Amino acid sequence: MMRAENQKHLHHSILLVAYLADDSDALVIPLQDIPTWPMLNLSQLPDVSKKLGEVDLSQLELFLVRDGFWNLTLDYAMLVKTNEKVFVRKRGFLSGLLAQPQLCHALFELPSTPQTRKRQVSSPLLPLCCLNYLVMIPD
Repeated sequence: MMRAENQKHLHHSILLVAYLADDSDALVIPLQDIPTWPMLNLSQLPDVSKKLGEVDLSQLELFLVRDGFWNLTLDYAMLVKTNEKVFVRKRGFLSGLLAQPQLCHALFELPSTPQTRKRQVSSPLLPLCCLNYLVMIPD
């Protein structure tokens, strides 16, 4: 019984990556045994604020990877996969997030489908770490 419960904890888990302060590293928190798996709504999970250091959840934004933009609230239901990274940031916070090229790449890497292919493009409008990002181009 204990083994099955632990397996559930392992499979129903994500990594919450939070950017809460300028010029500081991201806070990475594993969240396990999500009761609504595979649906996730961070605003409905108990103890999220406590795990983030008693932060006011109304001041956080959620990055929607599949859509490519920051949602102004955590109150958003989404489908997640095991060990998926879910990014949140304090509203208005930007500098530490853009200082990490690997995250910029992850934020602009959109899922591909059989009808689309990926092409690398550069844009002077993006921060230096995000100059090379992926764009979906219909076949």
